[in-house]
Amino acid sequence: MTLEEIAALPKETLNISEIAPILNSDPQDMRVQIKDDRKHNRNSFGFPVIMIGSRIKIPKRPFLKVMGLDV
Repeated sequence: MTLEEIAALPKETLNISEIAPILNSDPQDMRVQIKDDRKHNRNSFGFPVIMIGSRIKIPKRPFLKVMGLDV
């Protein structure tokens, strides 16, 4: 998926499997990093991350802004 395709999605949050290819990252590596960040009260990605139980959601607009696409 491209950034433009993500911007067109009719939802406000994304999941790791949708953004990992854009970041050229393994989704599981990202999940591990996010969970480690939460333990140490930091954010390695530059965009907000929402954790609900074991589920990870990424707000679409801040993610796209960090990636240089202002919607």
